[in-house]
Amino acid sequence: MPSDHLLRRIAGAVDLGLVTELVSDCYCPDNGRPSWDPLVLFKVVFLQFLYDLSDRQVEDQVNLHLA
Repeated sequence: MPSDHLLRRIAGAVDLGLVTELVSDCYCPDNGRPSWDPLVLFKVVFLQFLYDLSDRQVEDQVNLHLA
């Protein structure tokens, strides 16, 4: 990804660490199955909004590009 790509510029300008802090009390660390990182889930929803993807399209993209 080029250094001037929109997503790199957003990542450099916005501190998304706040997301984890805001939702940390909603996740139990020792009960049930481990959850997905809330920051990853937020980023997926953000990308879905940014690129106007349907639920099916975002699922396909996540399966293809999550790594």
